[in-house]
Amino acid sequence: MQSRELHPSRPGLLARAPLWAAAAALVALLAPSLAGVAQLVFRDMLQTFWPMKAASWQGVGGALQTWNGAAFAGSSALADVVLQPFYLPNLLFRLLHVPAWPGIAWFLYAHALLALWGAYLLGRRLCGREGAALGAAAFALSGYQIANLTNLQFFCACAWAPWVLLAADRACERPSLRRFTLLVLVAPQVALAGDPRELITLALAAAAVWVLRARAPWRRLWPFALGACAVMLLLLSPTLYATLRALPSFTRNALSLESRSEWAFAPVRLVELWVPRLFGPLFDDGFWGGFTVDHWKRSYLHSFYLGAIFPACLLAALRFRRRAALWLLGGLLGFAWLSMGPRGHLDELFAKVVPTWKLYRYGERIMLLPTLAGALLIALGAEQLLRASAGGGRRLLLLTAAVGLVSLEMVALVFPAGPGPWAEPATRAALYRSALQLCVVLGCAAVALRLQTPSHRAAALGLLLVADLAAANGELTGQLPRALFRSPPQACESVRRAAQGKDPATFRVFVEETALERSPHQLSGAASGLPAWAAQRVEEYAWAKRNLLTLCGYSQSVGLTSLEPLAESQLWRAAGPVRALRALSTRFALVPPESRLALVPGAHLVEQQAAYLLLDLPALPRLYRPLAVRVGTGAQLLAALPREQALLTEEVAVLDTGDEPLREHAADPGAALLRFEDGNDRQRWTLRQGAPGYWAIGDALDADWTAEVDGAPARLVTADLAHRALWLPAGTHEVSLRHRPLIALSLFGASLAASLLLVALALQRMRLQQRELRTGPSPH
Repeated sequence: MQSRELHPSRPGLLARAPLWAAAAALVALLAPSLAGVAQLVFRDMLQTFWPMKAASWQGVGGALQTWNGAAFAGSSALADVVLQPFYLPNLLFRLLHVPAWPGIAWFLYAHALLALWGAYLLGRRLCGREGAALGAAAFALSGYQIANLTNLQFFCACAWAPWVLLAADRACERPSLRRFTLLVLVAPQVALAGDPRELITLALAAAAVWVLRARAPWRRLWPFALGACAVMLLLLSPTLYATLRALPSFTRNALSLESRSEWAFAPVRLVELWVPRLFGPLFDDGFWGGFTVDHWKRSYLHSFYLGAIFPACLLAALRFRRRAALWLLGGLLGFAWLSMGPRGHLDELFAKVVPTWKLYRYGERIMLLPTLAGALLIALGAEQLLRASAGGGRRLLLLTAAVGLVSLEMVALVFPAGPGPWAEPATRAALYRSALQLCVVLGCAAVALRLQTPSHRAAALGLLLVADLAAANGELTGQLPRALFRSPPQACESVRRAAQGKDPATFRVFVEETALERSPHQLSGAASGLPAWAAQRVEEYAWAKRNLLTLCGYSQSVGLTSLEPLAESQLWRAAGPVRALRALSTRFALVPPESRLALVPGAHLVEQQAAYLLLDLPALPRLYRPLAVRVGTGAQLLAALPREQALLTEEVAVLDTGDEPLREHAADPGAALLRFEDGNDRQRWTLRQGAPGYWAIGDALDADWTAEVDGAPARLVTADLAHRALWLPAGTHEVSLRHRPLIALSLFGASLAASLLLVALALQRMRLQQRELRTGPSPH
């Protein structure tokens, strides 16, 4: 489709002013983190993505991190898309050993620019430069995008969404090698960056684009589409293979309906697209939108705001570009319906049709496509607003102001409990602030539309849109000074003192985080004077919530990953927390003062701080020789656990040897572990024993682990459902264990080679076309 310019003679910087303003606004919003003097700490950034990227980018090993031994008893890093194991930008940062801060801010800003430019090019498929620039700025600074800054892998995945739709639109217009290459290269990045469900929804949107906008004959498009799917499957094959192969061993293979309904989109939040800070402060007291969320006090994504001018742009687009506007509006409402999760019933249909759909939760994340559709509606409508007469534009803006104020009041009226938000001073002030911003922004927009030239009107409206979005959504970055987090967590120092020089690889630590969150305690000096949400983050850092202990080199018995091992979960339920923690080699526990773990026989208090107690627990060694062994399946072990207290101790280990008979095992009190080295994806032991027998290791090693004893291959067997064991003859032995996921790595090599080949072919084709333009077509 040919785009139409508002002012063809001045298509330069002024037409793209909203783009540069949006890029500058993103720099301004992230400036402290980009400079390294602050860091993002909201949502999971503090306790998940920071430790994860610090371990990945600054860890030892090759380009690929294959094993994650920091949480639970270990799991495949290649199977966990949250870790972005096959995502090339992530691998580049790992190869360069980029520090987590400010590296994470650089990583996010690069993806923000990618999203901004992709949205602009996508908008250019529908309208001129001025409208496309406005729509791209709306998308890049939308509440959805800014709220996702602290959900790192989702933000990276979202950055590719405009590119996927752009590539699909270009391909259905005129299939070619270059357009084929663009489509098959950008689409897999959504899943590789960490959001497979978004790729599914984007595939639906791309299919709709092909149906509505295909200009090439379908007899040419079908081979193109099938070929593109085949190559994309090749590029995705490493992560598909690793994840699907490991999935049965994780609890994620069957999410409950209740879990899938968490943080589903509430329809009343559609008003948030055009009312700034609809439910009041995004962090501080005064938030009154809790009635829109199940099981939680706040939404997963705190804002979906697209700009106060959204209704005016929507009305203008529906009047002058009706067909395109109706399809975009239908996509917005349709995917918003899907994002409602199980409560919207459309999710149930998808769960029956799409095999992996039941693995996903947090329906609010699907609001990416409604946000992108809304940004394109702004692009279409803004172009028409800029063309409209001054009077017509002002009337639309006046109507928009009325719509915004009425929407705000209607949402306040449906408040389900108590006297309503107008009765509380904090929420009433928040409502007044939202109404004031609406009126100020739309009033300034009316002034901008009075400027003489379309280019000046577009630039002024774009700057106003950027200012509006930055003012409404900027708080969502959730930054705090780096000085608060430069020292190791207080919990790390407590564990270090308690360990008294013991190798951190020989034990694990448990953090009773749910109880610690609920336990009231006096704020530390670092947290005093901060807003409530910021003080909470500082306190969580002090007692090392979730994965923060990995910053200090400690492994945790429980952590936060997208894939929790099923075997450990089963042991936890069957044996209880105390026995499970013992079996997981949990030497230390960080708990609140009222914790029942303090009553465990053999546990003693090591240190008491304002926020936590540090307990020394009786625990199995990480590697030990059981007194006796017996054969049994995992089901038999779980059934026997309630009545046999000797299980999950050094007294007896239950081995699942499969077809191999149980080998000789004699009690040997003199057996000794002389060396234990843990390199995450490899381990080395030196052992001495006077009689043959099995050694048990408290790790959940998967089938890609191989063992060698004195240089000869040896077989690992399952022990106590969640662990592994290795048989050794009498004597002193050198044992080496290594994680070798050869098939996944081979598939990655093939996908990387295919990507490079496609790029090379596309570049060669471009050079040939340029040569033909200069010299004429070749006679051959």
